[in-house]
Amino acid sequence: MSVLLPMETDLNAMTTFELYVDDDRYSIPTLHLIENQSDERALAMAKVVWLDSEHHLGVELRRDGERISGFGSLAPPVCAAAECEQAQGA
Repeated sequence: MSVLLPMETDLNAMTTFELYVDDDRYSIPTLHLIENQSDERALAMAKVVWLDSEHHLGVELRRDGERISGFGSLAPPVCAAAECEQAQGA
């Protein structure tokens, strides 16, 4: 028999992250689900996955569908301030 206890803040709680890997062997990015304690640790794990194979062209890390960051071919675009404003429709 299991007992449900009130939710408490757990410093060791794990969060599920989505990791998309741009792999040159496939036509679309592959999805990996990873669990980690923080965005920073998940981002470090994403970098390890990216560097793990020469076939991995890039990785993108998301939490609940919201982009956190990326490396390689899936890195955030770099542009001048005016270009970024135009791209965002400002």
